[in-house]
Amino acid sequence: WGMHFGFVPGRLVTDLQDALNWRVRALAIEELQYMIRYLKDPGVLRANLNDFMAFMTGLVKDPNFKIEINALQIIGDVVNIVGSDI
Repeated sequence: WGMHFGFVPGRLVTDLQDALNWRVRALAIEELQYMIRYLKDPGVLRANLNDFMAFMTGLVKDPNFKIEINALQIIGDVVNIVGSDI
């Protein structure tokens, strides 16, 4: 499964793309939010910023509003972490 964006396990990306099960996506986005908030090396995020933000933009369009809200919160967290690099 490998890593995506330098720090996200492939399993998590797969779960976030599970169109048929909003519960799986909801748990996965909560896990991703935790990972972002406690990211030890912001350089990894900066190095993969464009791809990660493109991925997050897709999650903002999720049919489940709770997942949309969490995606927006993650984007806000990313902006706080990377600052002017965004």
